[in-house]
Amino acid sequence: MNTARKRRRLLRLWEDSPLCHWCKEATVCVFRPFEKNKGGKFRPRPDEATLDHIHTRLEPERYLPVGKNGHEVVLSCWQCNATRNQEEQREMPIEVLRMLSRRSTRTRIGEA
Repeated sequence: MNTARKRRRLLRLWEDSPLCHWCKEATVCVFRPFEKNKGGKFRPRPDEATLDHIHTRLEPERYLPVGKNGHEVVLSCWQCNATRNQEEQREMPIEVLRMLSRRSTRTRIGEA
């Protein structure tokens, strides 16, 4: 999904309800470059709205055919989205992490 399409989808979800799907806290919808933190890395605000898949990469449901709306995504604050990702990666066997890493690298360089 390209950036403009992601932004439209994010904005549409945020206008429906600005609350994070997971923690139910209010989010902010901002389209700007991330601000640098103390380590010089770019990082969004913890309450910044993001798109998050309902099903993690390990759940088979994520790969089933979906309806006209595409993959099931919800509005999530950055903090919940990042926490879910970290928890999922801790549970993944190293072989799966390596396979996913190789797949994303091939996709980025157009070999998929």
